[in-house]
Amino acid sequence: MRLSLLSLVIIVSLIAGCSLGKSPTQKELDAARILWDSVLIEDYQFQLRVSCFCPQEIVQPVLISVIDGVVTDRIYAETGVSVLSDYFNRADTVEKLFEIIQEAIDTQADSLTVTYDKQTGYPSSIIIDQIAQAVDEEIAYFVESFTILK
Repeated sequence: MRLSLLSLVIIVSLIAGCSLGKSPTQKELDAARILWDSVLIEDYQFQLRVSCFCPQEIVQPVLISVIDGVVTDRIYAETGVSVLSDYFNRADTVEKLFEIIQEAIDTQADSLTVTYDKQTGYPSSIIIDQIAQAVDEEIAYFVESFTILK
């Protein structure tokens, strides 16, 4: 009985320690994901602007529509022309934006700055500098408008 109680105390301490050991950035991401999951938004539209040393078709604002959690449309916001580039596949839902943040945390990016919407938790801006001394590898994602559909 004493051994079991001691084992339980050690396990609980380890679990608590893991939670306490999370970085503030990870805690913010976890909280934003919980908020996003709690608001149950499946149908939404947002305008995404990527800022990077990239071709023009990447840095133009894109209007993305998501219905039942699935991307239904991606068009350039200024022209209404369909986006043909696969580049936006990695950032075309809120869940994928969360994954981008998690990847930056996991790979220990030199700089990661994220702003989350206070009501829904979606990331409204993500600025990543993976390697501080490298040139032109910085990337930023800006959700410039967000509309709940239905």
